[in-house]
Amino acid sequence: MHHKVILPWEKECIRIPYRSGTEVFVNGIRKSSFLYRMCIQKTTLFVELALRPDPPMRTAKGQVIHKTSPEKTEEKQPMCLSLNVPEMMKRRFWPPKLEDTFTFSAKSNGLNLHGSSRDEVSNTTNTYTLPDGNEMCVSWENQAVEEIMRLANFGHESLQGLYQKMTTTITVTPSGSCVTIFKNGGFQQYAQTVWYLIHRKREQMNAASQENKKTAQKQDSYLQIGKYVLKLQGDDLYIVPQYTLHTDGHHQTIEFNKRNLSYVRLKPTNTFNKKYSETLYNYVIGNHTKVNCSVKSPEDAIAIGAVLFSEVIRNPEMFFHNIVLIYPLKSWDDFCLHHPMVTGGSWKLQADSKNLPKKVTEKMQDNLRAFVQRFLREKSFSVVAG
Repeated sequence: MHHKVILPWEKECIRIPYRSGTEVFVNGIRKSSFLYRMCIQKTTLFVELALRPDPPMRTAKGQVIHKTSPEKTEEKQPMCLSLNVPEMMKRRFWPPKLEDTFTFSAKSNGLNLHGSSRDEVSNTTNTYTLPDGNEMCVSWENQAVEEIMRLANFGHESLQGLYQKMTTTITVTPSGSCVTIFKNGGFQQYAQTVWYLIHRKREQMNAASQENKKTAQKQDSYLQIGKYVLKLQGDDLYIVPQYTLHTDGHHQTIEFNKRNLSYVRLKPTNTFNKKYSETLYNYVIGNHTKVNCSVKSPEDAIAIGAVLFSEVIRNPEMFFHNIVLIYPLKSWDDFCLHHPMVTGGSWKLQADSKNLPKKVTEKMQDNLRAFVQRFLREKSFSVVAG
């Protein structure tokens, strides 16, 4: 039995699960000569292959044939990691495949990079070096709001028309008061809601800078997550539970201690804690049947709303970062340890993403670097039984 290791580019060393009769192919060419050593990681036996250069070609008289290199080397195009929007809109079941959620190409989907050459890209955003020497960046870095707007695909919709399209009004019983709630019909509508809330928050901040901050109007918004209606407070972007919606149409007012709104004090249910990433993903793609099964308490709903709305409005790059984190992280406890905006408590500089705290930017870069390495590792080679 022979096994093929197919590499799309040259690598100094790779690690694969050990199988006898392994053959190595690079760019479709069989590499018959390689060194290897075996190692054990946990309970799996691996073989590390260190590729050796192929022997030089010789003429019949034994003279070495030197390969001629082209006079001019074509400049490599910078590579870009971006969301695969069509796949996100298909509402795939959990867990989504990494290659379905993200694409890897010379340009981001429909958006040019900050510069056309490698130097321009490196000077404007953080890049990661690929094994073939190319530079890679993420499409949303330093232009997250523009990317969210592109994903939302508004067309010629007015803000008022968009608001009416994204919201629904419920009558709270028995009080009879009306509440307008942002609904989520799937990934694109989630992107539309986020962009609208970011846009409105920035308008409020501009108005507050021109008048007394105490008298400036900061409009609250309402969301439904599971059976809970939550208020997104306009002044501090905290998520506060308001009502429980019962199947018989009755609405129960929730009395919630606002001192427990901080991430440190928030105590979601155990089952929800373990399935946090799954629930986060299901809400983003509009799978509310699954969300309703997972969200069992107001604290559960707060944990979803705070990460998907509050922190994204404060720092729009979190729109994409949240999706990145569903792959390495699973529980709410994991997010509390590794999410840039959740770690150490909520960030106080509302919607001022140009002046992020150092610990936030460092955590973002650490997470992205680890994710890129994982993405490249999973895409770099495949083992196929032959």
